[in-house]
Amino acid sequence: RLVDAITASGYFRVVGHGPRSLLQFDSPEERAFFIVGMRDRGILLNRPNIPNLAHTPEDLAVTLRAAREVRDEMGRVDVREAMAGRLPRVLFERR
Repeated sequence: RLVDAITASGYFRVVGHGPRSLLQFDSPEERAFFIVGMRDRGILLNRPNIPNLAHTPEDLAVTLRAAREVRDEMGRVDVREAMAGRLPRVLFERR
């Protein structure tokens, strides 16, 4: 339901399938802005998305509402400028 609802919203591109999906963004800054915006709304939605049966229809509604809010905010600000110097870094680059 999460993948279907996000795809139907038309706001984001989603790849993968229900149990493990990814949202695609046009830039690292857009991705970071989205992650921070969702986090600020109390939702951890990063890569990959792994919903489970404990998530309720209300959880889905809250997540979609937050995603819409972040996407609307992305349309009002210069995302690249807002995220300048704030991109997440990979903690374990060398394995």
